[in-house]
Amino acid sequence: MAPEYGRRVVARLIDAVLAQIISMVLLVIAMVGMFVFLFTASPDTVNGPGSPFPFFLAVSFAGWFGYETVFLKAWGATPGKRAMGLRVVPLVTAQGVDAGGLPWGSAVVRAAVWSLPLLLSWNIAVNVLSAVLWLANGLWPLRDRPLGQALHDKAARTRVIDAH
Repeated sequence: MAPEYGRRVVARLIDAVLAQIISMVLLVIAMVGMFVFLFTASPDTVNGPGSPFPFFLAVSFAGWFGYETVFLKAWGATPGKRAMGLRVVPLVTAQGVDAGGLPWGSAVVRAAVWSLPLLLSWNIAVNVLSAVLWLANGLWPLRDRPLGQALHDKAARTRVIDAH
């Protein structure tokens, strides 16, 4: 039986705040580095084509992706999931779930499917697609029975269980 959906939502909200804080710290470090580069580099180096926006988008993605991946591998849960008494485990067979830690591959796939819509945030039309993907992913457990898997769980072959 899947854990109560409301606990998953609260866990994700906690994680969103924490992941965004990490992303903002990384973005500030990246911006400081960019300004130092701009003020110390020769004009020939600085006047290249392109906008720094894709770089900043990638830094933000790295914060969210890294947060999810590292905590899932280390604890089998993000801080939000731990606070709500939840854990992510791999699916193994029809007989049950693996009681060990989450393998790197599962942690990476799960984090990538959750975080990749961030990379679609580069213009308003595509940003709407990103929001639709996140919404579909977040609501999927409501209709998925009996395991209550989100799309990122299905892709990574994982499920969320009560940690108790």
